[in-house]
Amino acid sequence: LRAEHGSVSDIASDAAEDEEMKSMAREEVASLEHEILGLEFEIVKDVVPKPQETSRELLLEIRAGTGGEEAALFALDLLQMYQKFAQRKGWRFEVLRQDESEHGGYREV
Repeated sequence: LRAEHGSVSDIASDAAEDEEMKSMAREEVASLEHEILGLEFEIVKDVVPKPQETSRELLLEIRAGTGGEEAALFALDLLQMYQKFAQRKGWRFEVLRQDESEHGGYREV
């Protein structure tokens, strides 16, 4: 395509050619440039690696603040909220570490 583009460009810029031939050559040059750009885009799209889904990981830490058991229960509510959100989105959710309080909440998760 590049060789064809070069020869058609020569015709479009040749002063000896008539205007109708130059006009057709300019249209062909524009068409070839569009086709070359499209092919270059396809090549780049196929060559450049796609990002891996593992690069979109998130680490979330929830800690109970001041407030004793009430804060620990609130941390539990937050954990359950994020778990349900991840489940609805179809995301994988994994608890790595947890420190439970005496009444069922979490000091840290």
